[in-house]
Amino acid sequence: LKYKVLETMCELMVIQPDPSCSIFLSSRLPIQLATDIQSTRSVRLVEQQCRTFNTCLTYPNKMPRNHHDHLDEPFITHLLTLIETEDIPYDPEGVLPAVFLATLLSLNLHYKDTRSNKICNVLKSRSHATHLTEMLLVAFNRDENLTRYHTETENSVRKLVQDLFSSPDTAELFFTNDIKVLIEVLHRNIIDRNEGDPGREYFFKDARQSFNQYGLQRSLPLQV
Repeated sequence: LKYKVLETMCELMVIQPDPSCSIFLSSRLPIQLATDIQSTRSVRLVEQQCRTFNTCLTYPNKMPRNHHDHLDEPFITHLLTLIETEDIPYDPEGVLPAVFLATLLSLNLHYKDTRSNKICNVLKSRSHATHLTEMLLVAFNRDENLTRYHTETENSVRKLVQDLFSSPDTAELFFTNDIKVLIEVLHRNIIDRNEGDPGREYFFKDARQSFNQYGLQRSLPLQV
């Protein structure tokens, strides 16, 4: 029954995002879903809980301030821990890390200031985030938006990559080979896109930010 209710709510937000997303976002639904995601041990149900959470948060509405108090560090830590876990006992097929990444990306859309970004702050305390950075770079290389439930949704993969490179503490989570791949992707997109293309402007900005964190701005000068 829970699955069917969540599935119906999710479909409603996709078909008629306004006003359904606004109504659900301002309710206790995201908080309750975050609680359920942490306690549920059924892969099928967790997938639907995350999908409903993501659909609600990715529509371009501002989340109520008090929600940030509940979608907090323990919730983010739970997602990150399972993203990095090799074998989740109740997930033999290994589908949940990608599901939890999308949930993390959806939440990250609501942090406009990197200084108060709880995801980045939690990551600063971790010595590694290998699976997270690998999955991010794969999606970044393909220019995929893993949370595109609505046409108006900002590219959440691009945003998190940019947020992580806004600080040396989180930029250091990427290995040297990751940086080489990132530079190659940025270079290709800057060269291949036409001047004035908003995507080209984004990749140029991200290249500047990435190079600054790694002290490469002098050796690899860029011009739009």
